[in-house]
Amino acid sequence: MKYDSYSGIKDLVVFSPRQGKNLDRTAVYICRLLSKFDISYAIQKFSLEYPKTEYAKLYADGKEISCKSSTRQSGIVPNKDNVLSSLTKTTKQFTNINFNPYSKAISLATCSIKPSLTISSVDVPKILSARDVSGRVKIKRMKQTCENILVGNVVNPRALVFSHYDSIETGAIDNASGTAVSLDLIINHSEILSQCLFVLSGNEELSYDEPIYWGHGYRMFEKKYSHLLRKSTKNIIVDCVGHTTTQMYTDSYWVEEAFPVTSLHNILSKTVLLAGDIYKLMEVYHSNLDTLKNIKKNFLQDATQKTLALL
Repeated sequence: MKYDSYSGIKDLVVFSPRQGKNLDRTAVYICRLLSKFDISYAIQKFSLEYPKTEYAKLYADGKEISCKSSTRQSGIVPNKDNVLSSLTKTTKQFTNINFNPYSKAISLATCSIKPSLTISSVDVPKILSARDVSGRVKIKRMKQTCENILVGNVVNPRALVFSHYDSIETGAIDNASGTAVSLDLIINHSEILSQCLFVLSGNEELSYDEPIYWGHGYRMFEKKYSHLLRKSTKNIIVDCVGHTTTQMYTDSYWVEEAFPVTSLHNILSKTVLLAGDIYKLMEVYHSNLDTLKNIKKNFLQDATQKTLALL
């Protein structure tokens, strides 16, 4: 029996959003799957703190506007002074109302340190035309033990392959797809495990790390296994595939977005991000639109083959 990556994504999104207890359930699912196929693995445990939304409300001239929290801090959004694209290149260290200009959904494309709320781009005119705008958000800082699941050669791997299994919202593309492609390679091409190490990380999306809040699980791997990153000949990140033809990104901006480890400048020349069309992804990014219907089996196979070719 072979592992099917499309069915694998279908299984993973059952646990969505893959945070908190759902994240634990996802790790258990992956480990049981590996055991089912007699694949050995190791667990790297680490501590995690992440923001959990308890309350998020926004009003424009007394009318409630659909919103979600995009912050790591409770507080008030007192007005509409800072209405901005969530994709703008700023640290967003100020109270704001943000939106993803590429998506019609409430797309949680950022997580500010100051109180902030995310709305759909279609509701932006309601905010801009209102005289009185105010909102409030309440966040609980959660603690959790998390896991990186390591499969393959943990002593002297020639290549490292990274993907993360946590998610914001449903996360079919981001990143059940990359996890499923990694599992496809691990299970259906197990001969490569003697030369490669796969790292399935339980925390890429949210943490209280500063200045970069994402990628905590990858940095935890780096903290213990930096020597493997230095000695490898290739580091591959499989993140957000299956919705278009797979592309290879090697420029520092996109690689750091997907893999923000502290030593990236030293290993950038041998590090590649495999992902689909990123701007197509933005249409559903970190929203309830990122579902299985966006995934195509031929694009998943394309991602598997291109990863295998690099190994």
